[in-house]
Amino acid sequence: MWGVGTGLMASMKQAVTLALATLLFGCSAAQANEAQFTQDMLARFKKTNQEIAYEVSDALTLKQNKGRDDEAVISLNRVWEFCKNVPDDCERVKAEFVEKIGTIKLSEIKAADLRVMVRDKQYVEYLRDLQRKQGKDEGTAVIYEQIGSDLYTMLAADSENSIELVNEAGLKKLGLGREAAFAVGKKQTASALPNLPEPAALGKSAVAFEGQEYLSALLVDQAGWQKLSDAVGPNLFVTVVSDKFVFVGLVPDGYGLNAFKKTVVDDCTQQERCISPNVYRFR
Repeated sequence: MWGVGTGLMASMKQAVTLALATLLFGCSAAQANEAQFTQDMLARFKKTNQEIAYEVSDALTLKQNKGRDDEAVISLNRVWEFCKNVPDDCERVKAEFVEKIGTIKLSEIKAADLRVMVRDKQYVEYLRDLQRKQGKDEGTAVIYEQIGSDLYTMLAADSENSIELVNEAGLKKLGLGREAAFAVGKKQTASALPNLPEPAALGKSAVAFEGQEYLSALLVDQAGWQKLSDAVGPNLFVTVVSDKFVFVGLVPDGYGLNAFKKTVVDDCTQQERCISPNVYRFR
């Protein structure tokens, strides 16, 4: 199981405290900006696809086709966070998000579409909160399993132009239980992923996996990481700042690890969809 690396917790708590203080002092302005941002994105979606009915559901949340069978919720959190961290690239990301989401035609998922990916606890809590706010029943609950102190593997469906989370209702249509669906998703995802580093190679230098979809799913291979950890010892670390970047290496606890932690946090803020700013040990 993945745990946040030793020596990181004190500094991470300080960072959280600082972020909370910033949030409290800037709350009113942040809320106004969120509302403005949501309205801007609403106008963009309406312009992109006039056949679909869009409306504001909540802060940074839009509802699509309310009351219809194809009703959906569009979360703007990811784009909002990216625009705060990388304002110079905000316009491109907003345009790409609207173009991609606004033109998607959802189709019935098939077992061959099943994949797995990794997300952190904050993302899972956001989904739970969204479900509560929308008053949804259990059929809409997404499928996930915990694989670390704050990491979860989630069941997704991969299509030509989108990746969508799979819920309980989707599994019923497929005629699959959770365990069987995860087994299919893990197998199909792993078949396209690179192998974990060899112990000898990792002893010489760190290894970066980048540019490929679902790289975060490398962390799901618990047996493989156990074998690697047994071979290289307790200094093994992994970062997963996005679905397309996983970094693996060896570093002991102490100053070097804490300095590296700051680099990972900075890298995370530059991602369009950051998974986690933490450094993980396999335990």
